[in-house]
Amino acid sequence: MVAIDERTDPETETDLCFNDVPIRLSGAPPLCEGTVFVCNPGSRMIRVGRAVLQTRDPAITALTRTGLVSPSGAVSLPLRMFAAIEPGEVQEVTMELAIPHGTPPGHYTGSVIAPDGAERHVEIVVEAHERLQVQPPAFAPAVMPGSRISLPVRIKNLGNVPTALPTGGQLPLTALDHITLEADSDDDPTGDSAPALVSMLAEFAAETLPQGSWQLQASTGPLTPMAVQACSLHIEIPAALPPGRRYAASLAFGTARLNLTLRVTANLATGQPNGHAAASDDDSHHLL
Repeated sequence: MVAIDERTDPETETDLCFNDVPIRLSGAPPLCEGTVFVCNPGSRMIRVGRAVLQTRDPAITALTRTGLVSPSGAVSLPLRMFAAIEPGEVQEVTMELAIPHGTPPGHYTGSVIAPDGAERHVEIVVEAHERLQVQPPAFAPAVMPGSRISLPVRIKNLGNVPTALPTGGQLPLTALDHITLEADSDDDPTGDSAPALVSMLAEFAAETLPQGSWQLQASTGPLTPMAVQACSLHIEIPAALPPGRRYAASLAFGTARLNLTLRVTANLATGQPNGHAAASDDDSHHLL
């Protein structure tokens, strides 16, 4: 069944027809899409607004949150397809099917009834998709060289396959200090100080910093789709890390990243107690 724009004469709806090629929609949650060729043999322009996918595929029960189930067991799911088709025109139109996060990968089947009454087979291929979300996405703790801190994080699996959580690794650090040199144009009218500035910046960028390490304390086993797990992130700060500076690090959690800005001080009298983190403004985010 296809609905048209309300400004179009309803009598022209049945003029539309689909081609005979089976329709294939594919993709990973939250969207599967494909194309269909639509012909307008009538005498007026027709605006196509949407279509309805009908299926009795028992495996499609994971999609029923986005559709309606009839007493006969058929599931009707909305398909988005937008086009303005002129008289005599054949147009390739994109169909989009919204599916929930966590929909299992696999093949699903259904059909679309074209305006001319012909039924078209639809194959839906839901692809495997790994996607983790970590909250909060950033921390900015005050730390001491050689200290160990623990940060609370929550990880959600927004993909549709079980996904293993990382266990830990090295903590490469990047210094965030900024060097600013101001040259008086009267003292240096030729700009000869520029090469010296470039040299100093290059030396600063090439600075070798000691690496720390991190470990994620979580339950064993992969995280199932749509599950949420509270974890403890343990950070080991290198003892040789120079204090009085700020350092950045980025940790990979599958497809997600957690960003750290470490404010290293000689003591924490004016910062947070050792072992605790001062969360950034981004900590106000919540899991979807």
